[in-house]
Amino acid sequence: MVLEFGNIEGEAKFDGVWAGASLLHVPIEHLGVVVARIHRSLCPGGVFFVSFKAGERESRPLLQLSVSDPLENDL
Repeated sequence: MVLEFGNIEGEAKFDGVWAGASLLHVPIEHLGVVVARIHRSLCPGGVFFVSFKAGERESRPLLQLSVSDPLENDL
């Protein structure tokens, strides 16, 4: 199943969530809410994989897309 971040609802639905380099498109100020939604959606013992590139919190690459590069304690 593929969902947009804003459509993740409910509790204990998924055995795992893979967010490989996708949450970097969530603005830093919304990241905590999105991670909390994902956490609630996991079944007990569920796995949450997330990857970011290390950075300076937010940047705007050449395509003018906002990219969040959180610091370790932002998560």
